[in-house]
Amino acid sequence: MKSIRKKEEAVSPVIAVILMVAITVVLAAVLYVMVMGIFRGGGENTPVGAFQKPEKLPSLGRVKLRFGTISPQTRPTECKLVIEYTGNNESQNDIAALTSGSFKLDIDTEDVFEVNTPGNSGWWIKYVDMADDKKLSNGDYLEISWHQDGAKKDTWYLAEGEYIVTLLYLGTGDAICSSEFSILA
Repeated sequence: MKSIRKKEEAVSPVIAVILMVAITVVLAAVLYVMVMGIFRGGGENTPVGAFQKPEKLPSLGRVKLRFGTISPQTRPTECKLVIEYTGNNESQNDIAALTSGSFKLDIDTEDVFEVNTPGNSGWWIKYVDMADDKKLSNGDYLEISWHQDGAKKDTWYLAEGEYIVTLLYLGTGDAICSSEFSILA
């Protein structure tokens, strides 16, 4: 009678060594990626948000921009506001001369932020923290205007033209939200 004999070996020793080396290389690569991620700070993500529809306040010569939800919540001190203006209203050359300006929002100041321009004129931005939580929240808003010191009285207005207001995250330099609107005569 013939007996059936089973082999006890699973893989040859050469294959076993190759598998052990491959596993070691893969584990070393995974460990390297993890360690390098820790030393680089893991990267920073730009918050995501939106402005609501701009609200024009003609009697005050301003535009009000309300924030929608911004996630994750962000402090204004972590942001920069950029205003771009395109227009050619000759009666309001002061504003046309300044095509863009940047504002670092800082809650710890008087909540009014200006760009230094020649003379006593400049952008006027007011940030209102409705929740008083020192973070950009749904319902908080910006009032934006151009301030012109005059000999007899100050004037507040926005020149006729196209505006783009963008809120940037300082950590990455990327846009959190942006709003485009027009001012017509």
